[in-house]
Formats: sequence, structure tokens, C-alpha cells
Amino acid sequence: MDEVGTDGLTHLDKDKQRFLSLTGVAMRVDYVRDEFARNLDLIKARVFEHDPDDPIVFHRKDIMGLKGPYECLRDVGKKALFDEMILKLFQDSEYTVITALIDKKWMVAQEHWARNEPYHFLMEILVEKYLQFLERMGTIGDIMPESRQSKDDLLQKAFDGLRRGGCAYVSAPRIASAIRAKTLKFRTKLHSILRVWAPCQPGINLRVPVLRPRAARLSSVARVVGILF
Repeated sequence: MDEVGTDGLTHLDKDKQRFLSLTGVAMRVDYVRDEFARNLDLIKARVFEHDPDDPIVFHRKDIMGLKGPYECLRDVGKKALFDEMILKLFQDSEYTVITALIDKKWMVAQEHWARNEPYHFLMEILVEKYLQFLERMGTIGDIMPESRQSKDDLLQKAFDGLRRGGCAYVSAPRIASAIRAKTLKFRTKLHSILRVWAPCQPGINLRVPVLRPRAARLSSVARVVGILF
């Protein structure tokens, strides 16, 4: 999982501070390992001529700022090739995206609402929607958020609370039956794009309205991992 915006509750009159969204991407582990990661590496090789021993980690802010290895995108030809290949990857790949967004200015104005941690609230929504997705697919999964360093323990505690008490629309037993790992699998951008472990059985990956560019065919076991574009 990864966020856009911050969880701070100050300066909420400014749009950059007012909104927070949390997004996860669900993918099969075997698909990521055997196809998606290979296609992503092909983009890196053809556009950036990257060294596999020093892999490039795609990060939207750096790409748009043309910083570091992305400075080559100032070349019109390289930029056109990158745009063509990355858009084709998004269009052709098999994944499901789940996003939740909150207006923090509205949130703090709700006197009856005891919640004061917008990131944890959004994570609860993603867990609920991800669980329902897994149940529809008849599979199981786990979750890999991008590490927020000092806040990881708080996020883990929030997840522990969901596993113990459930949430508004899904019970604790339902959560535990489909999302079986008790701990979140935190990773940073330094872990590169996709660190996928070969599962005992074919499975799924998550970074968690649903967008489905192509419906993924899922097998009996899934794993959710963070995808750091």
C-alpha cells in the first residue's frame, strides 16, 4: 500500500494538506514473478540501459522531475519510448487497484467521530474491500505496505485491532480467514520494485471503487505485495 498526501491535520485549508488517499494493487505472485517483473525490467533496459546490479526504482515524483537516471527522458525519443512502453504495461497487465480517499477537513469537523488518524481509517477501508475481493475470488492474501519508518508500529497496531475486532462490515474471523499473516510486510523503495517470494502455491500480490484493466484469474492462494512505481 502507498499513500498520496500526508496524515497531518494542520493547514487543512490548503488542498495539498486537505486530502489523503491510500491505494493498493492486487496481483498474483506467480504472474508478477514470471511476467510483470520481466516486462518492467525490459522498460528499464531499453529506455534507461540500467545496470541489474544497481537497479532503478521507478518513483513517479523523480520521473516527473526528470531527476537522476530519469534525466534521459528530456530526450524526445526516449520520452516517447518510455510513455509507449509504460502505458502498454498498465493496459495489458493483470491487476486490481483499490483506492480510498478522505477529506481531512471534513473529518475533523465531525464531532461524533472519535477517529483522528486518517491513514489508519483508510487502511481499514482497504482491508475491508480487499477482503471482499479475496472472498469473491475464492483465495487468500497478505499485505505489504510501503514503510513509513517511525509510524510502522502504529500501523501494525491498527491492523492488529482489525484482526481482533473486525470493522463495520467485516468480522474479525472473516479477516483472519482470508488475510492470514498477522504482521504487515513493510518494505521501502530501496527494496526495488517487486520483491516476490515463490509461494507454495500460485498466489496474488497487493499495494490495496475498484479498477480492473484486465480481470485477473486467481488460483487458490494469494499474496499481496507493495508495488513501488
